[in-house]
Amino acid sequence: MRREVVFHYPLISRQQEARARQLAQPLDSDDADLINVFEAGSAPYFLNPHMAPCIGVIVDDRLVSIAHSSRQTFAACELGINTLPQARRQGYAAAATILWTAIVQQKGLVPIYSAFAWNTASLQLAKSIGYMPHIDGVYGPVPETDE
Repeated sequence: MRREVVFHYPLISRQQEARARQLAQPLDSDDADLINVFEAGSAPYFLNPHMAPCIGVIVDDRLVSIAHSSRQTFAACELGINTLPQARRQGYAAAATILWTAIVQQKGLVPIYSAFAWNTASLQLAKSIGYMPHIDGVYGPVPETDE
């Protein structure tokens, strides 16, 4: 069984977006080499239009955090966020997540943030940005029933 928390999104202000843009930026095909250094061979995945928007934080010519839409429907996008271990707790994931959220909202889509209950760093990130816990659910294999 797994326990997952799904968060309700915050409205991102122009000021929050402007602050986030000081660290984070949209990534495109010109950034493929940076993405592939971040995670070998991953540029085609992250730059796929179905993963948009793809947002990155680049420090000293190195990608240190990347946010993307790990799932997307006609109405919503779910965040995927990855940050290098040595770049954690420096505000990079927050900046990438805020900018991702703002762009998703500007497209008229619902941003979704979810995390497994054991992932306390992700839960804290969500709350620090203003995401509010909405659903706390448990799921896993469905037992067979005798009929």
